Amino acid sequence: MHIQNNPQSGARTNSVPQQRKILNGWKEIAAFMGRGVRTVQRWESIGLPVRRPHGRMRSAVVATAEDLTAWLAATPLHETDIEKLQARIQQLEAENAALRQELGFLSRLPSNGTEKMHKAS
Repeated sequence: MHIQNNPQSGARTNSVPQQRKILNGWKEIAAFMGRGVRTVQRWESIGLPVRRPHGRMRSAVVATAEDLTAWLAATPLHETDIEKLQARIQQLEAENAALRQELGFLSRLPSNGTEKMHKAS
């Protein structure tokens, strides 16, 4: 942090360069990273570079934008992770199509009176 004198008012002002921007609290950290608060809190357990000024696990957190950006750059998705995700997407799309087909088939079946029995219960 740099302290500068304001020549017009004589007051001292703090200026933080953009790359050393301090993020205070989980909401600011989550907004900076484009994720939810709970997600970035989980990421702390896998090394998200946050600091706790009071040193206790449940105390306030701060982080620098620079540290968070560097952490994200150092932990990219691996090719195998991307391939697994793509395969899982294809599997879920196939399951979705099969379920839609079955639902269409079931909706065309004639009613056999069981609906009335369920409504009476």
